Amino acid sequence: MKKNKSSRIFLNSLRIFRYLSKKMQKRLIFLLISMLANAFFEFLTIASIVPFLTILSEPDKIFDIPFSQRLFNLLNIQDSDQFMLPFILLFLVIIITSGSIRIFNLWYSCKFSANVGEKITVKAFNNFLHLPYEKHLELNSSEVISIIGTYTDYMVTEIYEYLRIITAFVISIFLIISFLFVDVEIALITMLIFISSYLAMFFMFRKDLNKIEQVIAESNIKQVKLMQESAGSIRDIILDRNQNLISNLFKVENKRYRDAISNLTFLQAGPRIYIEVFALIIVTGISFYIVSFNKSILNPITLIGVIAITGQKLLPLFQQIYVGVLSCNSTQLAVSAVLDFLQTSSNPDDLDESSYTERFSFKEKITLKNIYFKYNNSDKYILEGINSIFYKGERIGIIGKTGSGKSTFIDLIMGLLKPTEGELIVDQVNLSDKNNYNFLEQWRYNISHVPQEVFLINNSFSKNIGLTSLEKEIDLARIKKVADISKISTFIEKQPYSYESIINEKGSNLSGGQKQRIGIARALYKNSDLLFLDEATSALDRNTEKLIVESIKSLSKKLTIFIVTHKKETLKNCDRIFEIKDSKLIELKN
Repeated sequence: MKKNKSSRIFLNSLRIFRYLSKKMQKRLIFLLISMLANAFFEFLTIASIVPFLTILSEPDKIFDIPFSQRLFNLLNIQDSDQFMLPFILLFLVIIITSGSIRIFNLWYSCKFSANVGEKITVKAFNNFLHLPYEKHLELNSSEVISIIGTYTDYMVTEIYEYLRIITAFVISIFLIISFLFVDVEIALITMLIFISSYLAMFFMFRKDLNKIEQVIAESNIKQVKLMQESAGSIRDIILDRNQNLISNLFKVENKRYRDAISNLTFLQAGPRIYIEVFALIIVTGISFYIVSFNKSILNPITLIGVIAITGQKLLPLFQQIYVGVLSCNSTQLAVSAVLDFLQTSSNPDDLDESSYTERFSFKEKITLKNIYFKYNNSDKYILEGINSIFYKGERIGIIGKTGSGKSTFIDLIMGLLKPTEGELIVDQVNLSDKNNYNFLEQWRYNISHVPQEVFLINNSFSKNIGLTSLEKEIDLARIKKVADISKISTFIEKQPYSYESIINEKGSNLSGGQKQRIGIARALYKNSDLLFLDEATSALDRNTEKLIVESIKSLSKKLTIFIVTHKKETLKNCDRIFEIKDSKLIELKN
């Protein structure tokens, strides 16, 4: 298990690096150089402490230090008064420069982590949007929301911790080297005690970290799932008086999550208190040893001062490494989930950009050739042996019992689902051929679809009707025209701000029929060659449904319309009517 965890951390680090652009990789190299500069100035800080303290306590002994002797001979300095002020000023410059570089490193690390997080989060969301439709049907929405909304934050934190670990490690190495120059024996003893203490604590708490990691990942998804399900079934929760039951379920999961975070915080911060107390004991013992037995040429107070200042710098760095390692260990499941999600298939690399702006020029007919279809997680075929031709400009009616495969059938024609066997051919193009993916994208772009449950955004009526082309300027005249055809214009124009009045989230201030009419208006606004109505009038009263059907009938004869319903009377204006029964497509007499 330990080996797997260490391997996962290393592999995840490499996988994150793969997602860095060349520009970001150059920034990372610059950051690493800045870290080395910071480490070098920390080295100079410790190296200059010895002569600095010696100058203050016993100026004449500065000439006994080998390095100082060579420097003063080179500069032809004979008297301590000649270099006291310049050296103090130089010492201050070194300290200020070191602090400034460290602050810059902190700022740059935060910005770098945020930029990488932004790129990865946007890529994850973009991957989600471009997943094949069938993949969307298989996804757990709570897990997706957790991955894109929360786990990416964990990844940003992990990237930041990686940088902090590297910074702390490099600076620590330079500080230890400078400490070795002062006194090898004491430096080795001190470092051995500090490092072994942190390693012991890390391995002691490693099993707890594995449990914390599991709880954080699982509990987050469960909380999101509870919130989603509660929002979607709030009517039933109120009617059944289940508020306390749902709240208690959420309370249990939230407590698990908060306890895990609390335990992680304690494991990160707690050891420092023990180490600080231990460090004071060590310094006290070493001070006694120096005063009693040390034969160094340095004044004991100077040597103790160097040890104290070095320890004061090293302790936070060791703590930084320790906290960083714990933090990275506790988020590996979440980070792995993000990286796995980033690898899910989206657009083919060779997809032509024009596929997003050009429409398939539908001229003649749609041919279904020996179509079979079943979902990936099922052995049962929803559709079997479908052979049919639909011509441009036809009004096609599709009926069938609930669960017979009506929606699956039109999803196949729209190119959202790929046949398990058989071919979907439009004019002379086989859209089932993976080499024709560009044409498939253009075909989808030429389709307007009205589902039974219409998606609405918390925005104006005009924005909701023009939702298919929000990147363009809304054509208000066309908005009004399609609203009139959909028999929703009178209702909209009675609102306080007419077409600029705001629709509540999920259309909570609208009836089911009003939502469907807005969906129909939106589909007509897109001005496609094909219109699919999937139970799109099921929430309308009979009179309104009749008026809309008559309005649709009067639309251009170039518009091909597929109407899916379980009410046969809705299809009286169709040119042909088909029934899906026992996985077969049967043409009925109209």
